[in-house]
Amino acid sequence: MNVMIVDDEPLARARLRRLLEPLLVDLQLSDACNAAEALQIAKTTQIELAFVDMAMPGDSGLVLAAQLRQLQPTINLIFVTAHAEYALDAYRVAPLDYLLKPVSRDRLLESLSRVQRAQPATEASLLYKQGTTTGRLLLRDVVLFQADDKYVRAVTTHGDILLDQSLKQLEQLFAGVLLRIHRNTVVPKARISHLRQTADGRHQLVLHGSELTPEISRRELANVRQQLQHPV
Repeated sequence: MNVMIVDDEPLARARLRRLLEPLLVDLQLSDACNAAEALQIAKTTQIELAFVDMAMPGDSGLVLAAQLRQLQPTINLIFVTAHAEYALDAYRVAPLDYLLKPVSRDRLLESLSRVQRAQPATEASLLYKQGTTTGRLLLRDVVLFQADDKYVRAVTTHGDILLDQSLKQLEQLFAGVLLRIHRNTVVPKARISHLRQTADGRHQLVLHGSELTPEISRRELANVRQQLQHPV
């Protein structure tokens, strides 16, 4: 994803970069310290997502956002600022979100989830690192995600892949399309066929395209039943 950070504070840009890098492993990041630099970048690079500080020397973030919209109508805008009172003005240019400094990882994940939902034509996927190479994992190939010690294991139709993201982060990134069935397991809703009960009283999921029958914990059983009866 091509991302641009626009902020006159070097430490703020560096912090946001550190937060983004483990979440978007395909990250192609540009940064600018003012509106003029940002516009120069936008004239030569297609930007998918821009984080824009509201208060900068020269043109404000609000003015810059309007100019970016003119240059790239499909750009996703997220404002980042220390000033909560700017929020109302910010929504004049229809940003996807408004983040207050200092930005937390969880709050950033919420924003990235909004970005993903705003691009329905793009197939849901996740990039991962395997050694020195980067691969793309399509969500439609995932059978389940399972926490395994320090990593999350993606069980796919092509084999297993270790991910750096936690289950909680995956649930936030793919909001609404994953279902937690156990403290260490989440399953794509589209993969679920039906629920079944074993002779000894355990509850399992029957999945499309897989012989795996992951077990549902007692804690999650009521929610799983509700989700299967009333899918979102």
